[in-house]
Order: sequence, then C-alpha cells, then structure tokens
Amino acid sequence: MKKHFFIACFLCLAVQAAAQRTRIMAFPITDYIIEAGDTLVVVQVKLPAGLSIKLSGFCIIKSIYKTSADSVVKVGEGKCRLIKSDYYYFSMFKKDLTRKPVAGDLLYADVLAPDVYQGVLFEATKYSVTLNSVENHLLADMNMVLKMRTAADETPVITSLTADMKYTGAAMSKQNDVQDMMIEKGKFKGKKIFAAMQNITDADVKDFLYYLGDRPEKYAGNTWKFSEIMATWIINGAPVYGR
Repeated sequence: MKKHFFIACFLCLAVQAAAQRTRIMAFPITDYIIEAGDTLVVVQVKLPAGLSIKLSGFCIIKSIYKTSADSVVKVGEGKCRLIKSDYYYFSMFKKDLTRKPVAGDLLYADVLAPDVYQGVLFEATKYSVTLNSVENHLLADMNMVLKMRTAADETPVITSLTADMKYTGAAMSKQNDVQDMMIEKGKFKGKKIFAAMQNITDADVKDFLYYLGDRPEKYAGNTWKFSEIMATWIINGAPVYGR
C-alpha cells in the first residue's frame, strides 16, 4: 500500500514539475505567410534554441501596441501543423480572421522551456519584450533570460535595471526638466518623480517587472527604454500584480 502511495506522489510531482516548465510565451511571426487553398492561412515562427511547442498545439495571434491611438486586436487562432528544426508552422481558418496576419504580429502559445530559470525577468520578457537603457543599450531581453538557470543569474541584470533608473533620475534632475512632476498616488506619493527614481531599489524594480509580466498588452513585442516605462508606472501609482 505504501509503495503505491509513494509512486502516486512521485507521478503527481513529476506532472507538476512539467507544468511549471510549460508557459505561455509570445513570438513575432515571420514574413512567411501563405494562403493554403481557399480556407487556410499558414504562418511561421522561429523559436530560440531549447524551446518547443507540441504538434497540434493551440495558438492565438495578436497585433502589437504601437502608439496610444492603437489598440491590440486578436487577429485569429490556430494550431501547430508542422515543425522543421526551430521553425513552427501554424494554420488558421480565413473565415475566423479579423484581418490577414502580418510579419511582427505576436503568436502566443504554450511553450516548453525545461531548463530556463523562470524568475521575474522571465515573466517580464516572455512576450518578446526588450528592455534598453536610457542610452539604448540592451539591458534585458528574452534571448538573455533564456540562458539563465538560477536566481543568481538574474541578480546582476536586476541590479543593472536599478542602476539605470538611478542614473536617469539623476541626469534628468540636473537638467531641471519640466517632467519632474509630483507623484499623487501609490507607494511613492508625495515625492517628485526624479527623486523617486534616484531612490529606487531592486525590490521596486522587481515589483514593476511583475506588473509588466501580468499586464503585457502594451509592452509585448516591443523594445522600451526601461527608465521611461518604469517612471510611467511610478507616476500612475506603482500598482503591483502577480503575487
């Protein structure tokens, strides 16, 4: 009886471990977009090494945010029909599309990422988000995060994001920029934005990254100056989600 109990527990833990490695991620579709007969459209994505999507896996394709005048729309949905090395091909019924897919639209799917450390940076970049410094140097992106194996691997990147916030706040403060507004709500209420930026901690940066991962619609598929989007989050009350 005990033997069967332990076997059942082991199988349960194995299933849970596998589920933890499988996450919804998003990748831009390539310019390989073809019409297959009168009913289907086929699109292609290239996955980074080490990631995989199962054959017949479900996907949703959405547009990406570009300007405040845009809205993110669902283009359509489909299934993985063919895998060639790192290239995955998905078919969709034309009749169900809101418009024809275009290169750069994001394909969201359940992805197996078995060796990746799925920490806060994974959460922030898993929808193809790229974070740059105020001087447009790369700070974090999906390719960087996919090489991480432990929490220690992401620590220096978090520190670099914090440093960029502090540097940007100090530089803007010296310029007497008119954007140095008073924060009216949230954790930083009562402080001016550039002062708040200069006192940011790694914990504050993690709070924002959790928020980014949980509210990705505007950020997904885009490259952002990290200090700009985190400053906007602070001004809007620094809401925290995901924990």
